[in-house]
Amino acid sequence: MFNLRYPNLLFLALPLPECCLRESFETFRNFLGNSFLSTSYRGPRVSHLTIGMIPVNSEEDVLRSINHLKNNTDNFQKAYGDELQTIDLQGTSYFGKSPDEARVLYAVPQEQHGRVNVQKFCEYLRKSFEDAGIFIKDNRPLTLHCTLLNARYMKRGKKRLKHFDAKPVLEKFVNYSWAQNMSLSKLCIMKTGAVGPPGDMYYEEIDSISLH
Repeated sequence: MFNLRYPNLLFLALPLPECCLRESFETFRNFLGNSFLSTSYRGPRVSHLTIGMIPVNSEEDVLRSINHLKNNTDNFQKAYGDELQTIDLQGTSYFGKSPDEARVLYAVPQEQHGRVNVQKFCEYLRKSFEDAGIFIKDNRPLTLHCTLLNARYMKRGKKRLKHFDAKPVLEKFVNYSWAQNMSLSKLCIMKTGAVGPPGDMYYEEIDSISLH
């Protein structure tokens, strides 16, 4: 029987070290103040780069995902390379029809010149999990991002929003440096649905491997 402690979606991600984001996220939270946008603020502990979503209909789906992660550790580490991969988070962008109808606001990962290509590594991981039938195949390009605000978690009174006006935030943070030299040393399968106190939430880890 399916264990109800698992949600119907898991996700594969590269977590980002919260220690590098504490200061910039505090600046961001202070900017939001008590506006309705702040109802979507979850804090730096949830920060990660999503590689793909894992549908879960049974305990076997969870175990299959874990086994694929563990059984391919050597391949994933080889694709990752011998050097510690790092990124900067520089600038802010959005998903949605327009800045005033944004669904998600996110910090933009920037590759560092002369380093291993993080984008290509993540595309390799996505293909591996797609070929194994663990991810649903997605023909859209993989857009790596670190979510800052998501409309699905916003409330205006009791009403949940489908989108929000991100223009005031973009005007302030469009070129903002969120973090530099952030290490990507771990690959995790996590539960959807962040837990913890407002503003200091986190995702529960199902399993992980070290990449470096």
